[in-house]
Amino acid sequence: MSARRWLWLWVFLAAPAAAEDWPQYARNETRSAVAASAVTTDLTTPRLVIGSGLNFIGPSSPVVMKGAVFACTRRLANTTYVCVLMAFDEATGQFLWEYQGDTVGADSWASPGCDPATDTVFFTANKTLYCLAAETGAFRWQRNTDLKIVNASPCAAGGRVFITDYFYGTATGSKLYSFDIATGDLAWSKPIGAACGATPAYSAARVYVATRDGVVFGFNASDGSEAWHKDFRTLGEGWEQVSFFGGVCCAHSCVYAASYDFAEAAKLVKLNAENGSVVWHTPCERTDSIPIAVGTKVFLAGGLTGFGSQPKLQAFNDFTAAKLWETTLVGGWTLQPAYVNGYLYAGLIPPGATFQPYSQLHVLDVTKKPTEDGFVVSSYELAGGSPALASSNVYSIGAGGIYAFGPRPQGKVVPGDVSGDRCVNVCDLLIVRNCLGKQGSAIPPGVDCAPPGQPDGIVNVSDLLYVRNNLGKGYGCK
Repeated sequence: MSARRWLWLWVFLAAPAAAEDWPQYARNETRSAVAASAVTTDLTTPRLVIGSGLNFIGPSSPVVMKGAVFACTRRLANTTYVCVLMAFDEATGQFLWEYQGDTVGADSWASPGCDPATDTVFFTANKTLYCLAAETGAFRWQRNTDLKIVNASPCAAGGRVFITDYFYGTATGSKLYSFDIATGDLAWSKPIGAACGATPAYSAARVYVATRDGVVFGFNASDGSEAWHKDFRTLGEGWEQVSFFGGVCCAHSCVYAASYDFAEAAKLVKLNAENGSVVWHTPCERTDSIPIAVGTKVFLAGGLTGFGSQPKLQAFNDFTAAKLWETTLVGGWTLQPAYVNGYLYAGLIPPGATFQPYSQLHVLDVTKKPTEDGFVVSSYELAGGSPALASSNVYSIGAGGIYAFGPRPQGKVVPGDVSGDRCVNVCDLLIVRNCLGKQGSAIPPGVDCAPPGQPDGIVNVSDLLYVRNNLGKGYGCK
């Protein structure tokens, strides 16, 4: 292993999983899409563009864990495109590692997912689910599903990773799989009919999926036994062709899902998570997006240009299902917005585009209506893909790469780098030398660096030796 990878490994393992991370698609296993703490609302200028020139999968979302940004790219190998998972330093955008998977199945835009408890990252390609060490990209295991995995992102929770495969036909075929994260062993699999993009969600020891057949399932995560299912096609007129092509959200002890319907009005539904009973349902724009249920509102992105549809963002009352407002500033049927503290982050699908990168990233103050002043807080034209909100930053895929907005993250530290330039050099030695003898609150941040992770409250020769022994290390060194 190279010195640079040893350094990344040391830093990664030393860093705890932060509450501010965004480790999975729509943030976490419940698919809440709600950040844990505030992020920037200023999109005027990106802090950096990560992976400039790479062919990122436009509608997918990056994920962020322990100072690293993970995203899927497409790469032409001979005459077919393969899926490549890439990792970048969150603070600098520097490339860390990559892992090439199988071919991209049916133009899948599935996002990767991480498990902070085991320091692993997952991605899918064709019929394969891959598990890698998040710190180095080292191979852990891979397992095949019976059919291709299309648009469904992995869900890591409770020591398991859940995924669904794809069957677009008139008969049954798709399954929900549960694999042990530590070993890769198949814990169980269950038939779910025909599914596409059925990203699982996990809450309170149950895993939930919605299918192309118009069925929402709840399974017990431990053994895969069915807790309940609700077949919406049995509701009668107007429901005969209802189909779910996206994931579900678990919030307020309920399960939320939205359909993509070709011949009928699409449906936004809310079910009781315990027994599957329908709380309410209401018409909505066609979508593969996961609803965001937060406070007293439910937000949903959907639509495309043409076919009787239009890209938009809709807001509903979570108690009555009444539509509160909608805006065409942002939206798209493959967009997953993100929310924090009354602000919603979303982009706009390009006209006529299906799998191309989004643009027009907006921050919207959704405590207001679209007609009120201040509804649009900030925007940036070149980014717009499903955002990740982490470390006070916004990360969104655009045509030029992954655009990062916000202050430079401070959570990742190079051993011995007391100046913060990500390179251990003579400047660091001079800083420590000039602080020799200082104690307690008089010590500048980071100078009391030895022993690592256990500052002794005084700057002395051990700190100087520690910096000297790390000279030349760091991503910022030329």
